[in-house]
Amino acid sequence: MIKIVLFTIMSLIGLYGYTQDAYLIKGKLSGDHEGYKVFLRYMNPNGLKEFIVDSTYVKNGNFILKGKLASDMVSAKLHMTALGKELDPLDWKNYHKLDQQEFMLQNAEFHVTGPNIKQARITGGPVQTDYLVLLDIIKPLQQKADLISKKMMENAAAGHSEANKELGPKYSSMAKAIEDAELRFLDTHPNSFASLLIVSNQMGVENPKFEERFNKLSTAVRSLSLAKALQAQLDAQKTVDIGKHAIDFVMANDKGVVVSFSSFKGKYVLLDFWASWCGPCRSEMPFINEIYQKYKDKNFEVVAVSIDSKKEHWLKAIKEDKMSWVQLSDLKGYKNDAALKYGVMAIPRNFLINPEGAIIAKDLRGEDIEKELSKIIK
Repeated sequence: MIKIVLFTIMSLIGLYGYTQDAYLIKGKLSGDHEGYKVFLRYMNPNGLKEFIVDSTYVKNGNFILKGKLASDMVSAKLHMTALGKELDPLDWKNYHKLDQQEFMLQNAEFHVTGPNIKQARITGGPVQTDYLVLLDIIKPLQQKADLISKKMMENAAAGHSEANKELGPKYSSMAKAIEDAELRFLDTHPNSFASLLIVSNQMGVENPKFEERFNKLSTAVRSLSLAKALQAQLDAQKTVDIGKHAIDFVMANDKGVVVSFSSFKGKYVLLDFWASWCGPCRSEMPFINEIYQKYKDKNFEVVAVSIDSKKEHWLKAIKEDKMSWVQLSDLKGYKNDAALKYGVMAIPRNFLINPEGAIIAKDLRGEDIEKELSKIIK
């Protein structure tokens, strides 16, 4: 699941005791990449938007990037392209085409060694060292999941989203295997920063499970500001737990007409949070389209809220995925009003709401949406 991180990771010095005030990334690639361009990008500290912070060229197999982080750490990505063959790294359709790798960037010295960026080993900094232990465990599973995800994204980009109905369960199975491996790591590494990352990636699960996992972290790890932000987010999500009443909001639709969410009271509503750049979200659309066509005349509505910031990308995705249900967005990206009210930190995310306005299910995926609706709508 793609994760929306609405906070910055701070205050790591107390746990790791590292105080270098700048980062230095030294790359040594064995492949023939003379003149290729290497980019460094990471998330805006205030929210979703990734941006490129630096770039350089490969010379004699080597490259260097350097700078200074205002925060103690960010989740960053390196990617490399040949001149004249640049791809937009923020377009979800290019995700599997890019020669890229994610790593944990601190003000420390890093070494990137390998035939290319994707296959390189990135070492350096205490947080990345910690993170590599986890990556070595889940890498074989992640590679299999990526192959399925790549095919699903190709299908969606080609307008063949129906083909993903068979691949969806396979991807879910691999995602479950990765989650199980991560939870085993959490059980045995309660004082690891990587365990905190695991817990942060579990914000999409039901709150009782999240709290159980969060409480497995050591006192030292729970004292970090990321952990404190997770605790605050958990408290906020309790306001939209199953059994709670849906929160009203007002937002413009794709035609520019202002819509009040409360106007759908009296119907079963699937409130779905997504974005044009979110591959897993787009892969869910065939399932949503199927249940919408089946139940739209049975007092059921789908209300999709996009956290896009660019209108043209939002409208293009609606057309590509043939979404004929209600489409809303304020084009504020991660600051989307509805997303903030519903404590959305991860997409895809959805809430099933009954005619009385109560939340009766959350985070339904694929065929699970149909199974749930078949129980309540005859």
